[in-house]
Amino acid sequence: MVINMRYIVDRFEGNIAVCEDENKNFINIPKYKLPLETKEGDCLVEKDGFFKIDVEETVSRKDRIKKKMENLFE
Repeated sequence: MVINMRYIVDRFEGNIAVCEDENKNFINIPKYKLPLETKEGDCLVEKDGFFKIDVEETVSRKDRIKKKMENLFE
């Protein structure tokens, strides 16, 4: 069984995407390994040394954050 680590794009610095992994560690990923449409906040999954956007997880995560923000300001 292959376990795929997920990463969240925190920010871009030049040709590097600074990403946080599931263990709260930050790693630098060269932008050429990412899809061109990658944005801050996207969830990524690695496969064969390259990354793809996990659209379902990205949307789910953004929805959870939005609900937390709404509850905070009620």
